Amino acid sequence: MADEGRESISSRLKGPVLSAKGTRQGPPDDLDEGMTQEKLNQLHDLFEEMDEDGGGGLDIDEFKNAMRQTMGNISDKEIELIFMKVDANCDGSVDWDEYLSYMLLEFQEKSQMSSIVEGGLFSPDSFRDLPSNHRDAIIKILFVPNVTNSRGEMLKEIDYSNGRYISAGRDGRVNFWSIEYQQQRSCFIDNLKDVSLWMTDMICLPNINMLACATTDRNIMFYDYAGSLFEKKYEIVQMPFSPLCMDYWFDFVDSKNAIFIIGDDGGNVSVVEFNDIAGGPFGQIQDKLRGAPQVVFRDLLKGKYPTARTKMHQGIHRDWVNQVKYLHDIHCFVSCDCSNDKSMYLGDILGKKANYYFQIQKGVLCFDYCFHNNILVTGGLDHNVRIWNPYMPKRAIAVLMGHLDAVTHVQVYSDRDQVITVSKDRNLRVYDVHDHSCTLNFQLKNFSLISSISFNPKQKVLFVGSNELALFENNQDEELQQRQVSHEAPVTAAIYNSLFNVVVSACQASTIICWNITNGEKVIQFKKAHSQISGDCEEVGVEITCMQFDPSLRRLITGARNGSVKVWNFNNGACLWDVETDLDREITSLCCPRDRILVTGWNRQVLAFVDGEEDLPPKIWDKKHKEDILAVDFYDPADEDDHQADPCIVATSSYDGDIIIWEMETGHMLYRLNANEGLKPQTYFKQKMSKIQSKLTSMSVLSKMSQDLAMQRSNDEKLQEQTIFNKLQGTLTLPQITENQLNVQTRPVISSSVSEGDSLQSEVQKVKNRLGKFRSSAASDEKLGAHAQEHHVAVDKLLFIHSREEGKDTAQLFSSGAHGWVRAWSVHRDGGLLGQFHAAHKPYGESVLAMCCDDLGDFLVTGDTQGYIKVWDISEYCIEDVPEGSSAKRQEKAKSFVYTNLNPPQRQMSGSEKERYEKQYAVPPPESEPHKTHKIPPILNSFRAHMKAVNSVSYCDEQDLLVTASTDCSVRLWTVQGRFIGIFGQKNNWSPNDLEMSPGHRLPDDIRREGSAMTLKVLNAGGNSRWVQSFKLFKAWRARKKTLFMMSRMRLHAKAKKEQERRAAGIDIDDEDATKTADTSDDMSETHIQDRGLNPPVLTNDIDASHSKYLGKTFKAPGKHRAMPKVTIKHIENTCQVQVYPCLRFSDLTKTASTMKTISGIQQKYNLLSYNDRRANNKGVGKGRPMRSMLDTVTEMMSGS
Repeated sequence: MADEGRESISSRLKGPVLSAKGTRQGPPDDLDEGMTQEKLNQLHDLFEEMDEDGGGGLDIDEFKNAMRQTMGNISDKEIELIFMKVDANCDGSVDWDEYLSYMLLEFQEKSQMSSIVEGGLFSPDSFRDLPSNHRDAIIKILFVPNVTNSRGEMLKEIDYSNGRYISAGRDGRVNFWSIEYQQQRSCFIDNLKDVSLWMTDMICLPNINMLACATTDRNIMFYDYAGSLFEKKYEIVQMPFSPLCMDYWFDFVDSKNAIFIIGDDGGNVSVVEFNDIAGGPFGQIQDKLRGAPQVVFRDLLKGKYPTARTKMHQGIHRDWVNQVKYLHDIHCFVSCDCSNDKSMYLGDILGKKANYYFQIQKGVLCFDYCFHNNILVTGGLDHNVRIWNPYMPKRAIAVLMGHLDAVTHVQVYSDRDQVITVSKDRNLRVYDVHDHSCTLNFQLKNFSLISSISFNPKQKVLFVGSNELALFENNQDEELQQRQVSHEAPVTAAIYNSLFNVVVSACQASTIICWNITNGEKVIQFKKAHSQISGDCEEVGVEITCMQFDPSLRRLITGARNGSVKVWNFNNGACLWDVETDLDREITSLCCPRDRILVTGWNRQVLAFVDGEEDLPPKIWDKKHKEDILAVDFYDPADEDDHQADPCIVATSSYDGDIIIWEMETGHMLYRLNANEGLKPQTYFKQKMSKIQSKLTSMSVLSKMSQDLAMQRSNDEKLQEQTIFNKLQGTLTLPQITENQLNVQTRPVISSSVSEGDSLQSEVQKVKNRLGKFRSSAASDEKLGAHAQEHHVAVDKLLFIHSREEGKDTAQLFSSGAHGWVRAWSVHRDGGLLGQFHAAHKPYGESVLAMCCDDLGDFLVTGDTQGYIKVWDISEYCIEDVPEGSSAKRQEKAKSFVYTNLNPPQRQMSGSEKERYEKQYAVPPPESEPHKTHKIPPILNSFRAHMKAVNSVSYCDEQDLLVTASTDCSVRLWTVQGRFIGIFGQKNNWSPNDLEMSPGHRLPDDIRREGSAMTLKVLNAGGNSRWVQSFKLFKAWRARKKTLFMMSRMRLHAKAKKEQERRAAGIDIDDEDATKTADTSDDMSETHIQDRGLNPPVLTNDIDASHSKYLGKTFKAPGKHRAMPKVTIKHIENTCQVQVYPCLRFSDLTKTASTMKTISGIQQKYNLLSYNDRRANNKGVGKGRPMRSMLDTVTEMMSGS
């Protein structure tokens, strides 16, 4: 029975274990990397032998002995890590089923990850059907490129982004598709109307816009597809065998030369070489009787057509020719069949090289050639994919295993050095050529037998055809690739696990990824961690809102927006416990104190689950919060082994600024903290007293109002309301009521208020409606203050400093939230608010969403919504007893931070900014007594880590590293001093040495483009950034230009002075002498300038920007041009479009007899009046009134009107 069980286990593990080397993405030094099938069988026997105590499992010592005997010489640390990975439930033992489940789940998740992550070419989610009218098997899918540009010029290579697709069915139906996968038209092959005939293959001749279609009727027809008609142009008839496969190639340099290859069912390959295909494949042939010209194949072989030289290679194969292809790089053709001794043939077209066969068991069904790597890739009936050197037919370079049925289609993607393969059982795989790993494994369910595939390397689209058409689209967004992101959606959290030295991150797409912090490599990934069924009955992922490790650091607890909580073994992606919360609202935060899982969210309550007790319902604590709970954390002063010494306390914060302290064991509220209501904690009794007092106040007000209304019922209603309003102002306050007087005063007040009757209460209600605005503003402002009115007091994050002891003058709890305020609280019952400071980068409008600290509690790291990270020194902040020597220690720490040596500028605000600052409630509330509590700790570092909000910050104490996560979909690694190490998931991983040594000026692209000067200085370790160097170069260029300008002015001044002196002496200066004088003065002025120490550089005004690293080739020096004088031209228009310009010289007209005679002559000559009258009558201009004549216009001008 043991042998049978081991045999079944081996068969189950055979696939994933043997293929693990090719599909695993984890670090190569993992222990399970070297686990083989033989060692696994040996380990199974050792599990049974090593169980000395008979408990059914192995403890840590027994597990170490078993692993040493199986794996050889390995360290104890590696064995302990694998033991803790398997023993996720922390029961201290590992049985065989537990270990086997871990191995299976790990390989399964990592295999799925390899098919989805960046190594995968397609995503299973991108598979979709294309509606078409095909009713039979699709034998061919072609991409038809446009080989000419818009000017009609021949391209140099195939452009896969410009063209269309053609699909051909076995029944003769041909469909044309646009580049956007829209069906354009559908045609039919004429000869296939008889159902007994099939189309066997189709190829495209793009340089002459024709399609060649082969049929079982031993004919090949050529159709012209350029126009709107699908017209047959030629037909090759009387072939000795049925053509089964074809291939075509043409020369882009000389498109007249082309090669056409045909493989038939007789094992023959025919090669047709065209030397003038532009005028038609077979020249100008006319056959009026039969329509399309027919070309007899026998005449082709005899050379009857000089433009098509044909040679038939007979008897190359013993069986049908499955595929032919012409390799123009080596001037050979390749053909294949299913025989063992003549599986694949490589023949030289020119006859200069030796021809040889590739012998493969069960033959070859398909193949493809990669010019980039000069390899042949074959697939056959033996389920394997082989990689060949074309000149070494004896042995394959590599054998890629994984398919469980015959490989029917192979296509090479040269740009990525990948091979796409499809098997008969509808299994799609993508292999890497270099490491021979399988990067994608996808099973096409509910799909018929795949008869054809076609891949477009430009669009990264794979078409799959059976009796229907479907496609795979590339799952990688180009923008995300350029941005170097870690997740495909905004990251909600990223936390560091010190036990396994990994970082676990989660995003809004419900994806959890485990990263290796030493090199940034992805270890494991599992999608749809939380899911639900959508309206379309599909499983969709739900956003992960929070996550936390358990105290043992072996399990991960996550909460989602739909109210679900799950416990994971994050090392293999196994869900250990799906916690039943019965909630339909968002889970905002959770924590794990003392074998409990505390869950909080929008239900405003705390649910306490007992860890490990899945059948036990949760304990629901009392509902004390009035708003949604945003954060939770705990403080456990006791040791791990002694949980009875001191009670564990839990803190929760809500949207209205309340922080409630709970006792974890009982779930009772201890007190409440709120900076908008005061410094000291408010106990439950004080809170109840304030409620009763407010209730009594309202009752007293009602009693007074009823008495006043009864006395003044006869008065005017308006006067009555005003009187009650005045008295109401005086009754808003009530003297303090002691505890002894509480029971005495309560009952009489209630009875008096009830005895007045309903009529008085109706009058009271009128007054309350009239004065509603006043009461809402006055009473609320007095109780909560202006900050709480618009909920600008939310507390988004709570953080306990576990290294600090509890004391009334020691702050153990830090809170952050709205407007960037960080507050330090003492959780002692006599404590309260001890300090507060503003930690956001902007003075208003931003919040601090993330906080973390080191284990010693010396550093506090904050992240705000602007993407800034700040490091604060809190070693002496709000501590009762400061240890000796802490100041020297703090100064020593500050020296390692570049930011402290850069003298950061203080923020200055103008009057308007200060007004806006106060308007946006960025100042602390007056109830918090800022004059006492406003304390700012020393800031050690400040830089912008992301261009969007920082949602999570985690601290790595071993190496002083920071892990930041943002809504920009990236998780980044920094040193605490501000040195950037890398982005998790980037293309090139960093090395472990980068964690200790500076990798140079490595910066994120977005920070390099938009980062501030201070951020760039911090990230460059205090050095000048590139833009600073460019600015210095620009200043130097401007100084040189100014020097040249001064030199030219001095030269002109010297020349003018020289000429003036010569003219004063009576010396005539001609042009030649002036030129010589100018040259001499230039030399003298230049010598004079050099003698004065100016030393001008030899420069010209034309800057050679092509040699400039910063200005670029497109830079042009600005030139100053003298502006043209502005001339205002006014013109006067009349009906005849005569324009009179005031800038022209003219004489004023005088009313004389000759002038009037001249005007009358002009009028009679041009017949102006009759022309205007005709226009007015025809078009109705001016409602029948004639247009003004030129005489009226000139007369008006003369009169000066």
